[in-house]
Amino acid sequence: MTDHPRTFLTSPLRILIVEDDYLAGLNLEEMVRAGGHEVVGIAASAAQAYELASTTAPTLALMDIRILGPVDGVDAAIELRRKFFLPVIFCSAHDDAETKQRGKLADPVGWLPKPYSQEGLLRMLGQVLDT
Repeated sequence: MTDHPRTFLTSPLRILIVEDDYLAGLNLEEMVRAGGHEVVGIAASAAQAYELASTTAPTLALMDIRILGPVDGVDAAIELRRKFFLPVIFCSAHDDAETKQRGKLADPVGWLPKPYSQEGLLRMLGQVLDT
């Protein structure tokens, strides 16, 4: 567990999507909005994610592991948590033991393996709100 303050989330969530696949990002945005939550932006890289986080004040990030640029989603999630106290749900096809072990350093509030359904995503968002 990290030494950041506990984040209490309220509905609707203000969600930052970090996904470098344009169509996957749009699909994720559609699912999030269908659940009554707000999407503050879609970032394809860690640098874009940091910029959006600093200007839009999201309450949660949905993070892919493989994103554009030299920084992957795990390291980006760690930085978002450190700088902005932003909780993260990893949404990735990369859910092997080694990646999940690295991902623990970001103190994620959830892990949603791809391919995911709208129902699965919304259930996870509901669980995050209930904690």
